This record gives sequence, structure tokens and C-alpha cells, in this order.
Amino acid sequence: MRCRELVPAGATYCGECGQSQLEPLSGEETAGADRGVRRLFLDRPGLRRRWRLIAALAAVVTLVAAVAFSWQASPMSARDTVEAFYEALAERDADRARSMLSRDLVDRAPATLTSGGALRNPGYHPPRDLRITKMDIRDDVGEMAGEYELDGKRQRMGLFLFRDGRGGEGRPWSIHSLPGLEPPSGDYGHEALVIAGTRAPGGFIEAVFDGSYLVSLPDHPIREVTAPVTVRAGGGREQGVLRTRVRDSARESIETQVRAYLDRCAAITELEPEGCPFQVWSPTVVKDVAWRITGYPTLEITLGPDGSAQVVGSSGTATVTRGGAVIAENMSFDVDGHARAAGDKVLFVPR
Repeated sequence: MRCRELVPAGATYCGECGQSQLEPLSGEETAGADRGVRRLFLDRPGLRRRWRLIAALAAVVTLVAAVAFSWQASPMSARDTVEAFYEALAERDADRARSMLSRDLVDRAPATLTSGGALRNPGYHPPRDLRITKMDIRDDVGEMAGEYELDGKRQRMGLFLFRDGRGGEGRPWSIHSLPGLEPPSGDYGHEALVIAGTRAPGGFIEAVFDGSYLVSLPDHPIREVTAPVTVRAGGGREQGVLRTRVRDSARESIETQVRAYLDRCAAITELEPEGCPFQVWSPTVVKDVAWRITGYPTLEITLGPDGSAQVVGSSGTATVTRGGAVIAENMSFDVDGHARAAGDKVLFVPR
């Protein structure tokens, strides 16, 4: 015996482990005896308990498989599709949300803003607490209206749905409309924007996921944004103004380059140095000329919509001598030019 339990005399099996107490039958015994052994084997209580457990587990597995198959084969309703879509947005699951869009809408919605990178960025705020107030289904077309909470406010919304069968019968409804995103107003041209940490084309964006997005501009050596603007999908340009200013580092670089330009002009030993803002006319050739900057101009730097800057300097003064004798003293001059980005550097170009 394996369990080493005491067995009453005359017992045919162990009450604890079900081990037979009979000697194995030889191959010469009769078929009736063989059936008796099989019946004895099946009647052991330990073995019966094991079979009952196996049968119960098999029933549970069969039930779970049947439920899963039924769920996959049963199509999601239009309401289920809408609710699942907004759940995906709330969970920042871009792949799942995008899988519920119609083919046409997938082609129109920029992948950069309907990607996981944009939705996971802190600059994207998803809608929450969806409440469907209207669901109108007509054949293979559905229209839904409702509201959700976004940035602490209730916002109205609406969607159109098509039954296009994409993804098999398990999801016959697809969302066929998304709100657009109007960029904030501001004097920054039509350059690329940074929306929820993602670089995107400038101008109106036709289709984006519901929610709000933090909008800024890409890094630039001359210009910087005073503060990013939060824009709601489906809202207008009145939501905010994206304001820019000249970077302090760019201003310092421009001032340094203007002074270096004037110093180079002052080093030219001619009364009319070419390409310089100060000149003295003489009917004859004059030698032994020397210029000296007595006052650098005050600069006004104005940003352009393309990120360049207009540079205007006024009230500069210079003195010119010939052989040490003053020809013109503290003559006034102005500077005109522009600054542009050259890679990550700033380049001043005089006019």
C-alpha cells in the first residue's frame, strides 16, 4: 500500500487512496473476472472524485469558449461602437480608437495626430463621461448626438456611423465623422505646429480625435512662443492666440553681429566704404582716411511670420579723419537689414 493506512480485514480497496487490495489477475483468468476488476477500478471513491473534478473543469472551459465565440460572432451595436470608441480615447488607446473609423475617415485623419504618441502626450486631454442623448439608426446609417466632459466643462458632440462590415461581422459599425482642429490665431504664418508634442502641418486639420490639444511651435533659433495655447477639437480660432517673441539669445546674437558689421566698415580706409551705412562724398581721391564709431545705433528687431526678423538701427554716430584731421565728426547714420535662421544659428544680413 502506498498511503500506508490500516485497512479492515476483507476490504477490497483502500478507503483513502482507492488502491486495490487484490492481486493482479493473470492473462489466463476469465472475461467475467476481467469485468469484475474493471468494475472494481471504476468504483474506487478516490478515482471518482478525480473524474468529477475533470468533468467540472471541462464544462467551465466549454462554457467560456461558447461565450467568447458568441461575443465575437455577435455584432456590436452602433451604441456599443460609440461607447467603445470613447472608452479607447479615455484610455489613450489610439490603435483601438482608429480601428473603429471608416476607411474613408482613416484616409482623411492625419496619422500623426491619431497615433499613440499624440494621445499619450500630456498635451492631449481626452473626453470623459460620455452621455448619448440621441441615436437615430436607419438601415446602414446612424446618427448620434451627446455630450462629454472635457477640461472640466460639458461639451456637445455628434457622430455619423456607417455599417461597412470592416473587421468582419464582429464590428459592422464604423465611425464616419470626426471634428476638425482649427489652429489658434497668431502672426506665425503657415508653418508646422507642435500639437500634443507631435509635429503637424500648419493650418486647419480636417479630422482629429475628440479632445483638447496643447498647441505650440517647433523650436526656432530666433522666435519663441510666449505660452502654448489649448485648442479644443471642433472649436474655432477664437479659442486663443499663439503669441511669439524674439528669443533673448537671438537678440544678443543680432546685436553682436551688427556691431561686428559696423566695426568692419570702420576699418575700411575710404570715404565711401562699399556696403556700409556711413559715407562722405569727395570730388577727389582722399588718402589716409580713418573711421571711428562714436555711437552704435539702437536696434529695433521685429519678428516676421516666417520666423525671420527685420532689424532697424537708428541714431548711430561716426567720425572720419584724414591724416588725423577731422573731416566729419559724429555724423549720424542708420542700419537696415534682417536676421534669418541658418540651421540652429542666427545670421544677420545688412541691406
